[in-house]
Amino acid sequence: MKIMNYFEKFNKLLVIIVLIMIFQHADLSAQKKTYPKHQFGIAYSSFSGTGLNYQIELNQSSAVQLGGIVYYYGDNPPDDLDFYTILGAEYQHSIIKQGNTRIYGFLGGSYLNLEHRRVKRYVINDREIVEKNIISDEIINLGAGVGIEYKILPAFAISGSVGLLHQISDNTSFSEFWDRSPDGTTYTGFGVSIAIRYVF
Repeated sequence: MKIMNYFEKFNKLLVIIVLIMIFQHADLSAQKKTYPKHQFGIAYSSFSGTGLNYQIELNQSSAVQLGGIVYYYGDNPPDDLDFYTILGAEYQHSIIKQGNTRIYGFLGGSYLNLEHRRVKRYVINDREIVEKNIISDEIINLGAGVGIEYKILPAFAISGSVGLLHQISDNTSFSEFWDRSPDGTTYTGFGVSIAIRYVF
């Protein structure tokens, strides 16, 4: 009879141990599933492109950011407008993560294709002459530096970074906002970025 009591107690203890192990495993699995973490928003970056911005945090120390936009504005598309294509990417390595703050180092790059399309129409000897003129600039940006990300609310994050920028450009007719080398075809100097994103 005593042996049966011990056996029942042992079974109960075994069930409790198994349940604890199952719940602990489920908790560890839930913690593992916190990655990847996603963010989506808008950004201006000298390094990795301006426009819509998506960031995926792969694990405690690594994140990848993708950005870009295709847009145009003008009175008479498709012949008379400004047409911009911007694509970029950035790898981030977390240096310090504490609470809502993350400090990271990054490597980034982007490609910009900027076009001014203009049309001139005039009449010579009762004939309409149409002249189409396209000024384009292809820009490649490469950069490295440090940044900080801060979650202002559980669902929103802002980030900013500074670093060294190297830019290669094949034209100098665009604003310095895009083309940092008004007197030549390359620029090496200071670059910045800022972003606000929704965390999900």
